[in-house]
Amino acid sequence: MIEMGGHFPDDQQTLLLKAALSQRLKAIRYFVEWLEVNKLDRLDPASKTFLTDFMDSIDEGSHRLLPQVIHNLGDDTHPYFRFLLGTRKNYWVKNKQIEFRTRQVLDILAENAIPAMLIRGLDLALRYYENPSLRPMSNGDILIPYEYKSVAFELAEKGLLGNKTHTYSLKARNIAQTVHLEFDGELNVDLHWSIFREYAHTADASDFIWKGATRGEKSYTLSGTHALFVSLVKGSTFEQVPPFGWVADAQMIIRKAEIDWHEMLQLTKHFLYKPFLKRVFLYLVDQHQFSIPDYFLERLKALEISEAEEKYYRAASGNPGKYSILSRVWFETLKKIHLHKLLLKNTDVSLSKYLFSWYFNRIKAKLLR
Repeated sequence: MIEMGGHFPDDQQTLLLKAALSQRLKAIRYFVEWLEVNKLDRLDPASKTFLTDFMDSIDEGSHRLLPQVIHNLGDDTHPYFRFLLGTRKNYWVKNKQIEFRTRQVLDILAENAIPAMLIRGLDLALRYYENPSLRPMSNGDILIPYEYKSVAFELAEKGLLGNKTHTYSLKARNIAQTVHLEFDGELNVDLHWSIFREYAHTADASDFIWKGATRGEKSYTLSGTHALFVSLVKGSTFEQVPPFGWVADAQMIIRKAEIDWHEMLQLTKHFLYKPFLKRVFLYLVDQHQFSIPDYFLERLKALEISEAEEKYYRAASGNPGKYSILSRVWFETLKKIHLHKLLLKNTDVSLSKYLFSWYFNRIKAKLLR
């Protein structure tokens, strides 16, 4: 597959998103155009190398979107589809394996009186997509309250969550927002104590999630408004596989959930993601005609962005991979400097102490790999 990076869809990825999300007749035209742009329109589906030729020509983010594209257009719409259906089946199997392990962890947390809820991929696949196989994922995600972090770590360290997690992941608690629970079959469940990575050490940052959640028999359920906000924020940082699946996630949530746009505006004001979110909603309306209230868009446009927020956004959404090792170190340091200005400037944690602690714990964790 093609290796690339970013966080916003490029023109080709936007075409595929339109094929996945538009009304069928328009979607068919977008898919045909996407094939032509990627020079995939003349492949022979009967060829033994068809799948390799097709898949190796697209990035992983586009690969993951194909099940939704096929579902939206119809299984028999294009000659390629019957040869690609196996991909959807493979995603279904992987998703079911992830769901099994994730629910196993949820049950153990409940037995130990630790509140928990599904977030991100698995939550979205089960609640907002017509079929879980339409929303591929690489791991399960569970959120617990910040104050239960130490108890959950003790369970993970003893392997009592059913995991075989490496020492590195467990010792990285001082710099991370999650612990990666590892299972046989290369399956992973991420246990979060903060909903956002930038707020990993801010005890009350996820309180709004718990206040708006619905309590079930064994776990809590994220509200639709919060599911949308979390999904959009997840797309705000650079990744080697551009996480543009947030566009499809947003559409599925908006179609099925009742969104409190007043709260959405307040959340946007409160957290440091304004530079990204202002761009996001314009993109969703301009490129995908999302149904978003005018008053929200007007008030969003009027929000002021501080220089520190804009600098952090540029640092967090840049591509460190194109630089040398020393440049990447500086790149990460610059990100931490801007984050300190935004979140810790008025606390007793000095910049030098913050940077030393972060690098010390990072190096220590790496040595324990």
